[in-house]
Amino acid sequence: MAPGASVARVARAHGVNANQVFAWRRQYQRGLLTPRNRATPGLLAVRLAEGGADPSGAQMPRSLSGVIQVELPTGQLRLAGAVDNLGMTA
Repeated sequence: MAPGASVARVARAHGVNANQVFAWRRQYQRGLLTPRNRATPGLLAVRLAEGGADPSGAQMPRSLSGVIQVELPTGQLRLAGAVDNLGMTA
């Protein structure tokens, strides 16, 4: 939005497509990107499921080991792959 700013440079600097920046800019100009809650975001509570159980207590199939599942108010986010060992040491 700055005078003389290049959308292509802004997009490249942040690793997004210039078309996405144009779309966000249009949404902002229409007032669609105003924050709903201006409070500072805080930390989220995290609960680890023991032994491959989902939050309801049901046992997950063995094929789903290596899954990170995030329960959101409107759905779920599931990341599958090599997530069991994140390169962290105790």
